[in-house]
Amino acid sequence: MKKTIVVSMIGLAALIITSCKKDSTVPVDPTPVDLTPKITSISPTEGRFDSILTITGKNLSISGATEVKIAGVSTTLVSANDSIVRVKIPSLLVSGGGTVDLTTSKGSVTGPSFKYLPDVYVIGTERNAQSIDAPLIWRNGTAIAINTTSTEVGLTSIALSGSDVYVSGNELQTNGIQLPRIWRNQSLLSLSNSGNLGDYVQGIYVNGSTVYASGNANTPTNMRAIMWSNGTPSSLTSATNNSYCYNAVGSGSEVYIVGYDVSSQTVSPCYWKNGTRTNLSGQGSFGEANNGIIVGTDVYFSGYTIANGVNIPCYWKNGVRTDLPYDANTGGAIAVGITVNGTDVYIGGYKYLPSGNTVPVYWKNGTLYNGSNSTNFSRATEIAVCGTDVYLSGYESLGNYTAAMVWKNGVAIRQSAVGRHAFANDFAIR
Repeated sequence: MKKTIVVSMIGLAALIITSCKKDSTVPVDPTPVDLTPKITSISPTEGRFDSILTITGKNLSISGATEVKIAGVSTTLVSANDSIVRVKIPSLLVSGGGTVDLTTSKGSVTGPSFKYLPDVYVIGTERNAQSIDAPLIWRNGTAIAINTTSTEVGLTSIALSGSDVYVSGNELQTNGIQLPRIWRNQSLLSLSNSGNLGDYVQGIYVNGSTVYASGNANTPTNMRAIMWSNGTPSSLTSATNNSYCYNAVGSGSEVYIVGYDVSSQTVSPCYWKNGTRTNLSGQGSFGEANNGIIVGTDVYFSGYTIANGVNIPCYWKNGVRTDLPYDANTGGAIAVGITVNGTDVYIGGYKYLPSGNTVPVYWKNGTLYNGSNSTNFSRATEIAVCGTDVYLSGYESLGNYTAAMVWKNGVAIRQSAVGRHAFANDFAIR
């Protein structure tokens, strides 16, 4: 009898336990967890090189693997978690901005558009209250003084490399000798003087830790084109030839110096590559190359030739000259700078008006456009492009003074102070 009760109790307990297990079973949700990234906002919506872009959303960093591109250009990741990602803004000069795209191991998402604001660096001089033409850098319109003790300094070229700003110029000493100078972030770098009467530096090209400069040695018998590599000069021409060079451009360790060479009463446009001179095709008895850019395997130079007393603007691509249009019945036009944006070739310069004044212009793929809305005497000194925006640097006569200018899509943006005599000799954007 007792055995029967025990067995029954065991069976009852098993039944209770089994019933409890069935009651505690939780139904499985057949819907998978969505781990794909989602962007809700970006801040700011416009910005400059190397500043921080903050992306807010969900599932932005799965297992710490996040890639962010702006307009297809990769960014540098600063920090990331599932709801906030911060990146450094790269240079977006080609596109001028675009959508923010984020990718994780769980998928990709396209966010809002970001507008790139280029930093504009302009170099030149501005006459101060002591009637001294002080050398200046204008960064986005704000003047920064160059560190110098000389009262006569002319700035000639600017180059941007990473976060560093290089500026070339020439200081006139009290003994009348002119000394070439390069400043990096306001610190003076040494350039050896090779000419008895002083050297003149014109351009800069930076490749990693090597700083190249182009210029001219003023000797008792002639003017010779020279190049500096980390401050050490080397002559580009013989001791008897006259030659003159302007800017330095390059690609990696290949360095091109542009200018002209004088031989048998003919002034020929030319360039020196790694120290070897090559003449460029011209017309008439005078021509010069003054600027350039290297894009992949293509080598571009800007310049002009003179035929029948008219300045004919042109550019060379891989040694082949293309003459550019100019207004008829004038003194022609002069090309002073060249850049390439995607498949478009832009050349900056200035043209002569029937009145004899000059005004800024640019050519896009061979078509002539006005670079300024003014007919005042003015000249462009360089060209740059960001997206669809065209920038020219230069100067313009405004009645009783000349102002340093940047023109953006034809609209003048004065750099120098009102009433102060100033010039913009070169500029660069990034």
